Amino acid sequence: MDTLPAELMSIVLDDHDLETNDYIALRAVSKLLHEVATPRAFKVLNVYPKENAHTRVLALAEIPNVSKHVQTVVLCARKDLGKDLELHYYSSRLIVSCSLDRDWRLQEQRTDKIIEDTTSFLLGLAQFADNIRQQWTDKAIEDTSSVFSHLAKFTSLQNLQPDFQGEFQDSVYEDQPPSATRKLQIAVFECMAQCPSLPFLHTFAIDNLMATTNDAMISPGLLQLLKDLKHLFIRVIADTENESAYCEETFMDFWYEQLPKLLRAPTANLRSLTVISDMHVPILSPAFWSEGFYPHLTHVHFHEAMFSAERPFEGAPTGDAKTNLEIFAINHRSTLRNIKLTNCSLERETDTDRTWVDVCRTLQDELVHLEAFTLDPLPGPAINDDSEDEVDEEPDDGHLGYAYLLIETGYIHNFDGAVAGPPPIGLDIQALDTLREVLQQRSSLSKT
Repeated sequence: MDTLPAELMSIVLDDHDLETNDYIALRAVSKLLHEVATPRAFKVLNVYPKENAHTRVLALAEIPNVSKHVQTVVLCARKDLGKDLELHYYSSRLIVSCSLDRDWRLQEQRTDKIIEDTTSFLLGLAQFADNIRQQWTDKAIEDTSSVFSHLAKFTSLQNLQPDFQGEFQDSVYEDQPPSATRKLQIAVFECMAQCPSLPFLHTFAIDNLMATTNDAMISPGLLQLLKDLKHLFIRVIADTENESAYCEETFMDFWYEQLPKLLRAPTANLRSLTVISDMHVPILSPAFWSEGFYPHLTHVHFHEAMFSAERPFEGAPTGDAKTNLEIFAINHRSTLRNIKLTNCSLERETDTDRTWVDVCRTLQDELVHLEAFTLDPLPGPAINDDSEDEVDEEPDDGHLGYAYLLIETGYIHNFDGAVAGPPPIGLDIQALDTLREVLQQRSSLSKT
């Protein structure tokens, strides 16, 4: 097998759907497979919230043939026991495998070394199962977060993926002690701010960022670290059990003050921006929509976002004033290629407020380079649960694509008793179809 060229062996491996543990096993087969499988085995480094987490990571960083291949660092902090045990299994096998790097040619010692490390791994796996069930200690949080101050040791690092617990556990009131998850988020951002430059970092994906104030998220060091990003993904979780959470001060400060500052950090090179919320709210400040500008932005995706036009005073009709979505799109008319909106709505308080017909016309007229526009679900009455084909004339879920603010419960889609009603059924769909036809025609012309 060692007679095959390394390039050909690489093609063979890439043609098969192999997992990390497969690459680890292949490293022990032959010298050629060791050489070819190593970059694939260490491409992703998983970090788990536990005491002494930094010890393992720094040990890997000191092995040049390992650290130079790490392209992605993932913080696995969801506390999903089954998932984490599986990932820990693969991660632990990496340590067993890389411990042989220094003595590849010492064949006589290899078997004893594998037995020793495997025994240690099995004992560690049992201990890990016990630890993951327990609440993270302050030391575990400190040790885990400190990993992110040493990221520069991985000289090829391109992607950072902090994946936090997917449940909002904190009080919206600042005088309450923070949960372990929030402590970890703060500590990770603080340590990232201490990290030297990462010249190849191009993607930052935060899963389950808590929608509450976090000064570490907008520290100068962190914003500087992220300034050259090309792709930014942020999934936000809020206190959805609290019906008035949308108007709490810490919640509003997060969306209107802090998150916009984080989003503006990678202004120069950003290509794609994704912001996902789990609560129907007007995400981000009016200033972000009107002033935020990314000269190379091509793709945007917003989820559970409320879009509205600025009113001169509360309750005033918006008239021809464009929504913040339209303003943002027009500002990026020369670069935007793909706009994706999922579970998004237009705010509708009066019958003169903007509709999706207006939005589609703006995109059609102003964004001559737009290639795709996704609006899911489509505007209109909700589908009756009793039938997939029939439309309920008075659906409980109201009119999709539009919402208005009810102080007691937040933004709702049911317009029964509201000052304004939803627009006539069908007009939005016609406008969407027209926009898609225009985009398809433009695409055909560009290919001829």
